[in-house]
Amino acid sequence: MCMKIVVDEVCDEGLKNYLLSQNGILTVTIVVKDFLSEINIEYEKDITAFMIREYLRLYLDHEYPILVSFDKKVEKQCKRLKYLIKDMCCEYCYKSLVEALFNNPSVVSICSNFKFDAPAFDVEFDIGYDEKLNEKEIIKFIQDNA
Repeated sequence: MCMKIVVDEVCDEGLKNYLLSQNGILTVTIVVKDFLSEINIEYEKDITAFMIREYLRLYLDHEYPILVSFDKKVEKQCKRLKYLIKDMCCEYCYKSLVEALFNNPSVVSICSNFKFDAPAFDVEFDIGYDEKLNEKEIIKFIQDNA
C-alpha cells in the first residue's frame, strides 16, 4: 500500500530513518519544496494511514495540525467533489479541516489551492471520497469542521 502526505514542515533524513524503523514501513521518500515536505510512504497492509500520521506527529513533536494535503491511494474507485470555501479564516483553520478530513476513513484524498502567503479567501478543495457516501454527507462534514 502507498500514501502521500504533504506537511507544513521541512523534514529530513531523520524522519525517513524513523519511519523506516517502524514495523511495516517499507519505503519512504521525502521531497522538500517551499518549506513543505511531500512524504511518500509504501507500507504493509497491517499498518494504517492513521498509524503513519501518528508516527509523523510523534517524530515532529507537534500538537497543532500540520497536514496540508494527502492521498491515501486506495485501490477502490472514489467519487470526487470540488468544494469552495469563501473565507477559510487562517492557516490553522485550513490545516484543522485537512486533519479532520484525514481522520474520516471515507475521505481518501484532498488537495487545494490554499497559499500560505496569501489571504485565505476562495479556497478550492478537490476531495476524493468513498463511493458509499453521498455528496451531501461530505459537504455536511466539511461545514461541521470548517
